Amino acid sequence: MEKTAISESFQWDEDDVQTELGVMKSLSESGRHENVLFLLDAVETKEYLIAVMELVDGDLHDMLGSVRGDHKIVDVFRQIVQGCAYIKQQGYYHCDLSLENVLIKLVPNYHNTGNTRLIAKLSDFGRVRKRDDDGSCRIRDDEVAGKPYYLAPEAYNGSYEAGPADVWSLGIILFILITGSPPFGIANDSDEVFEPFAEMGFGYLEPVLRSCEASEEEIGGRGDGRSCVALLRRMLEVRPEKRPTVEEILELEWLSA
Repeated sequence: MEKTAISESFQWDEDDVQTELGVMKSLSESGRHENVLFLLDAVETKEYLIAVMELVDGDLHDMLGSVRGDHKIVDVFRQIVQGCAYIKQQGYYHCDLSLENVLIKLVPNYHNTGNTRLIAKLSDFGRVRKRDDDGSCRIRDDEVAGKPYYLAPEAYNGSYEAGPADVWSLGIILFILITGSPPFGIANDSDEVFEPFAEMGFGYLEPVLRSCEASEEEIGGRGDGRSCVALLRRMLEVRPEKRPTVEEILELEWLSA
């Protein structure tokens, strides 16, 4: 029997809770995807709204050290992008991607006895936005949400498109998986690292990547440090229209399973 986790939402913002449960119900009814947290049931009492979800072992932020030490960066990152591609296919953008919102489930690896297999699962859908019929999703300046580390630079300049902003956040996640820390505190000119980055381009960060870069063994798959840097260069592009889509990222041969 599969174990489950019960989450009591009394400490959360009510609007976020209703949004999250609505999205999770929609995603769960569409079919179970391995890289998206599955909602088993939701029960409302007079005092609490209780969500019953599949059990996980922690989040990527808290487990980053062990993930980088025991699992392949490419495998973890690919699963996160697969989760994003799935919810996009179902008509949504996440709009709050971060290490904290990627949950980790460890399961037995039957192909390698004694080791565990890591499954990354997107969670926290309280800030999700629905795509329009044409695939776009404009976030108004009064709707900006997300953690400062992960917010795209255009989020600080008024309304913006959710899809490219999600890709920027994925780029920050990949950067942290490789180096262990984010490239900026905030992606605007008030940050002493972002300001020269915006002027000089991605080359400003390459010395940081070279000094902190994970080994090819840690990266895994058919990738190497150069492949990851090349992808980061495209994802951490200040101009949102120049960033790849999640589908284009998954088409990269070195990122495939």
